[in-house]
Amino acid sequence: MRGLSSALLLTLLACPSPTPPAPVDAGPVALPCVQNQDCNDGERCSQNGQCEVIPPCSEDSECARYEYCSRHEQVCRTRDGFGNECEEDAQCGLSRFCALGLCRDAGEGLPCARRADCPVGQDCDQVHFYCIPSVGCDLAELFPETACEPGENCHPVSGRCQRDGAAECTEETQIQDCASGEFCYEGSCVQCVSDENCGPGLRCNHRSGFCESENICRRDEDCDDSENQYCDLITRMCLPRPDPCTSDLHCSFSERCDVITGLCEPLEGPCRDDIHEENDSFASATPLVFETDQLRMDHLALCPDDDDFFAVFLNRGDRLEAQLTDLRDGARIDVYLVA
Repeated sequence: MRGLSSALLLTLLACPSPTPPAPVDAGPVALPCVQNQDCNDGERCSQNGQCEVIPPCSEDSECARYEYCSRHEQVCRTRDGFGNECEEDAQCGLSRFCALGLCRDAGEGLPCARRADCPVGQDCDQVHFYCIPSVGCDLAELFPETACEPGENCHPVSGRCQRDGAAECTEETQIQDCASGEFCYEGSCVQCVSDENCGPGLRCNHRSGFCESENICRRDEDCDDSENQYCDLITRMCLPRPDPCTSDLHCSFSERCDVITGLCEPLEGPCRDDIHEENDSFASATPLVFETDQLRMDHLALCPDDDDFFAVFLNRGDRLEAQLTDLRDGARIDVYLVA
């Protein structure tokens, strides 16, 4: 028995160790991404920043809200002008807003009250009131910023906004229906349909149907020669850039020369924002609380190329009147009341 035990022990020690199991294939590793172009063919960038396989589809309802179903490919594709960066303003941070699924900088946006305030190819965001790429109105339930303006409805076929109800005028009634200097064109009272209808130095804004200055601007980039011209935010005109100043003698009576920047500035120094900054967007608007039927706001400052937003909560039937007082000589300001 002693020899058998020894032989058995030796046999057990000589047995080879079991072969480890083959690792389980977990599939391809998801790549980090910021946009769809960072992913391989057949993949898209998900909201968690990882590439994922684009699922097959047969209709738009099977895709994300910013996507459509490509019928011939049978996969979901991102709509032109849209993204999946955000769904609400809170995801974008301070002084930024979410429109068409993309975070946008309010400081770089062009404020608007209506479509006519925006360049061709852009519409007025009906939530934040900045110009955004024109994408039609048929997705307004998912993207309320693309809704039509008051007095309009979304055409069910074209997906574009059109005027509600009857036409504003006809050629037969344009004298009674339209103001002096206007005529009826396709049911609307307009000043122009081409530059030929406007006087010297004016051009036709085809979106609004009214004449405006050829030299009108909102920022330096609107000028034909932005290197040698700048946009005067008071007159909204493109003016030649002045030669850099080297002393106060090169500036007006109420200005002094900043020899570092070469620019003339007010004697009291550069414009300083008021205590309500940063209130440069609808999301960061300063709330106003009425303790009586009137509210006076003193010591407000609005610097050039700046937008300030104030929020007022009204009940049905309330009326609001806003007045600006004690404006500086030569000051020009655009004020919008938006509901």
